[in-house]
Formats: sequence, C-alpha cells, structure tokens
Amino acid sequence: MKLYLKHFLHYLAVERGLARNTLEAYERDLTSFLEYMSDKQGITSLGQVDRVHIVSYLMFLRESGRASSTVARTMTSIRSFF
Repeated sequence: MKLYLKHFLHYLAVERGLARNTLEAYERDLTSFLEYMSDKQGITSLGQVDRVHIVSYLMFLRESGRASSTVARTMTSIRSFF
C-alpha cells in the first residue's frame, strides 16, 4: 500500500504542483491512515478498504482528541487518495 502512497504523492507534486507543506500533510495523514488500516483492521490491500473502514478511522481520530480541522483535512486527504 505504501507504493501507492509514494505514487500518489509524486502525482500531487508533479501534476498538481502542490506546496511542500501540503505534500507533507498529505503524507502524514495518509501514512497514519494506512498504518491504522494495517494494524487495527488487518487490511493488506487498498481494494479491501471500504466506507465503513474509513468512517471507523475518522471516528478513531475524533475519539483520540484530534481537532475537527485535522479530521476534516484527513478526510480530504483520504478522499483524494481514493
């Protein structure tokens, strides 16, 4: 799954020309998401991820005390990735 992330970040940098800080935020958000999917959900392929998994992760972030703006940014990162 990390290979897909690497390709996605390359796309964001080259094709969309996003700023370094934005790329770092995407990378941080999506790395955390993929680790959660792997460690907590046992998911090994992006094809296994469905809406329920994503909602579960966003709820996890909220319950962990993350700010609403962080959760919203993460949701945008995940939506763009998929």
